[in-house]
Parts: sequence; structure tokens; C-alpha cells
Amino acid sequence: MKNNRIHHILLSFLPLFVVSCITTSCNKALEVTPKYILNEEKAFRNDSVAALQLAGIYSEFASSGTLSYGIHLDLSFITDDMEPLSYQAVPGSAGYVLYNYQLRPIDAPTNDYWSNFYRYIYYANSIISGVDASTGMSAAYKKQCKGEALAWRAFFYYYLAAFYGPLPYVTDGNYAVTSHFTRTGTDSILNYCMTDLQLADSLVSEDYPTTGRFHFNRAAVNALLARVALTKGDYQEAINAASIVLNDNRYALATLNDMFNASSSETIMQLWNQYNYSSVGQVSNDPGTTYGVTHDSNGSLYNAFDENDARRDRFIKQEDDGTGTLIFVNNKYLNNGYDDSAPAEYLVMFKLDEVLLNRAEAYARLQQNEKALDDANLLRQRAGVDNLPSSLNGQALTDAIIEERRKELCFEWADRWISLKRNKSINTVLGSFKPGIWNEKYMLFPIPLSDIKNSSLIQNQGY
Repeated sequence: MKNNRIHHILLSFLPLFVVSCITTSCNKALEVTPKYILNEEKAFRNDSVAALQLAGIYSEFASSGTLSYGIHLDLSFITDDMEPLSYQAVPGSAGYVLYNYQLRPIDAPTNDYWSNFYRYIYYANSIISGVDASTGMSAAYKKQCKGEALAWRAFFYYYLAAFYGPLPYVTDGNYAVTSHFTRTGTDSILNYCMTDLQLADSLVSEDYPTTGRFHFNRAAVNALLARVALTKGDYQEAINAASIVLNDNRYALATLNDMFNASSSETIMQLWNQYNYSSVGQVSNDPGTTYGVTHDSNGSLYNAFDENDARRDRFIKQEDDGTGTLIFVNNKYLNNGYDDSAPAEYLVMFKLDEVLLNRAEAYARLQQNEKALDDANLLRQRAGVDNLPSSLNGQALTDAIIEERRKELCFEWADRWISLKRNKSINTVLGSFKPGIWNEKYMLFPIPLSDIKNSSLIQNQGY
């Protein structure tokens, strides 16, 4: 056990050096193979060195503010869940621009998702090809390393497709070729993601490769596969993948207070950091927060909860903004980095409540109503509210589960945005919540202008 712990600490800290190499190597969105693994023979000469290349993705993603808290909180501004406060509410600020959909290709706050996610995809592609070519790695770790890289590639393509629609699908590191790629349809991108994840499922171990739940194992791969399959509309595959996780007795629903704890039984995969708290919690709980939760209006998140729903007071905090005005802020992560007595929490990528909701929605769309209600009601019971009516069926049942997602998964991984699009209710919901502001064209973000100029890509309509 001691050796395992040392191995984990090594993999957790050494990537900080790797990141210093990574972050200076890529300035284009569709970039060349990162410099730190240009020499694949050396980078993948044995298991230990190969592990460092893979750890670079985990480390940089976990330490990036834009990509760790941005995808949770910034992208809640574009839904009906959050509103900008303080300087974020000033015209021209990032929060104001997102909330009012004033995205310009030249400087949109969303541009980082395109450029950074493609950069990570190049890292994953380079790892996959490096592992395949390696003659010094063990057979077992070649499988695990490749499986994790495939899962990461699927993760980033999934979000790129959700944000930008059709886009270039790149599986190698040759920028001279890929800079001329045309856009691949969203359904095809999701199919590629599912193919990667199905292959990863056959490669990664049931167990985590290090101490803690910090890497893709089979359960984490299937949690992501269920997410992708649900978005794709392959409901049986979503049920199958979710059931693999839900049938694994290592995972169980935790209390609402413990759901993000470092040792939570609900966690399927988390991102380690040396500070023992999530940057999402740090930003959202800062007394000077600029991230407000929508409230006291028709369709607001705070009003969506029943009065006796324990999630409302657990996930949303009311506080004085210093001027006597009551504001509502995100309280999902309890450890904000300021209180040494707070429990250790890590940024959670996949946890059991989402998997239950993925399967519940898939069941509902296949008209397996009783099973759908059973899964959704487990979360309502934890929250202390009555079960959903047993008479619910059809679209009404699907809508009710989408509403459960909104409450259960608020401020997590842009879930509200993606769920509204998947349910084809985004125009109705956001058109009602932001009348005169919302326009259907905003369902896709603009592609950064620099990448339009340096490639053969055509800008998304309306920008």
C-alpha cells in the first residue's frame, strides 16, 4: 500500500513539470504534436515515463481555472441558472457577455474551450500513437494508458460538439494535414466518441491504476459513455453503460453534505489537487462572488426547488453582499479554500447521481416508466421530497427527469445547457426566461476568429 501511495504522489506532482512544457508548446487550436512528446520513442520507452505523458492531461485540466470552474459556473450564465453580479454584470464583462449572448468570434469568453480542448485532443492522439508504437511498455499498461487517452479524447470531443456543432475530427498530430480538415457532423462526432469509449471499456482496468479515484477506470469510462449515448439518442446503450456503474458495489449515494468529499462513495472519478479543495468552490463561495443564482422570477433555479427540498439550502446559499442586499450564490462545493476545518473536496468529473439520471431519462424515452421513476426517485428521497407521481409518462415524465437534473446537477459540467438542447426545449425555456435576448442561433458558440482565418472552416451561422 505504501508503494502505491508513493507511486500516486509521484504521478500527482511530476506532471507540474510536464505542464510547464505543455503550456508553452501550442498556440494554434489545431496544433502540432506537443513538444514534450515529440520523441515518441523516449516518451513511451517504459511504463513510468509513459505515465507522465498521460498525467499531463489530468494535471493541466485540473489546474486550469477556465476549464475547471469555467465550464461549471461561466457556462451557467448562458442558461437560466445563474446571473452575473458585481463587476461581472457590467456591460462588456465576461459574465455580462455570456448572460446576454454577446459573443464575438474575435474575443468570446468561450474561445478557450475550442483552443484548449483541441490542444488536449492532440495530447491524447499523441499518447495513443505513442503507446501503439512503444516496444518498452508492458502489455498491461499499454492497454490502460491507451484506454485512458481514448476516454479523454471522447470527453473533449463530446463537449466541443455540444458547444460548436459540426467540427474537424482529428485523430493524429500532423497539423499540416489537419489544418485543412472540414467539419464533421455532430452525430458522427458522437459516434466516434462512443467508439472510443467502447474500446476504452475493453482496455482499462476495473480498478483504479493509482490510489484514489483520480484516473479513468471501467466505471468512469461507462459513466462518460452513458452521458454521450444519452445525448446521441442511443438510449439502450445509455442504459447498458449506466447499469455497469450502478451494479458496481463500490459506489453508493452519499449524503448531500458528503457528495464531493475526497472519500465520497458517490464519486466515480475526481481530479486531484494539492490544496484539497475545488476551484469551483473557491470562486463560488468567495464573499465577493460575481456568480449569482437566479431567484424570485418565473423559471429561476431557486424557485424550481420545493420548499422542503434539502438540495435548495444545500446547493444555494443566501448572503448579504455588504450593502444590505440579499444575494443567492452557489454553495455546491463546501470547501472554498479559506476554512482549514472544511472537508477535503476534489473536483468531481463523474458521480453516481448523474448516472442514475442518465439511466432514468433513457428509460423514460423508451417508455419504461416504472424503471425511470425508480431511478429518479432515489435522488428525490435523498433530498427529502415526495416521489414523482406514478402516473407520469411520455414527454411529461422526460420533462420531470430533466427538471430533476437541473436541481441535482446544477452548476456541473454545463449539464443544464446540454440537457435543454437534448430535450429540444432550449428555445422555449430560454426564450421565456430571457425574452428579447435569446435567439436560436446562440445554441452554438462562435468558432474563434483566428482559427477561421488559419483554416478552411466556415463560421457558425449568425456570427
